[in-house]
Amino acid sequence: MIAGALLIAGVSAVGKKNGKAEKKTALMVILICIGFGLMAASVVVEVKSQKK
Repeated sequence: MIAGALLIAGVSAVGKKNGKAEKKTALMVILICIGFGLMAASVVVEVKSQKK
C-alpha cells in the first residue's frame, strides 16, 4: 500500500513537471503498479491458504 502510494505520488510529480507529453507514461506506470499490486495480493492469499 505504502509503495503504491509513493509510486503514484512520483508519477503525479513527473506529470506536473512535463505536462501533457508525460501523461501516457504516467498511465503506463500506474497500470504497471496496479499489476504488481495484484501479483503481490495473489501471493499473500496463496501463503495464507497454505498456512491453514
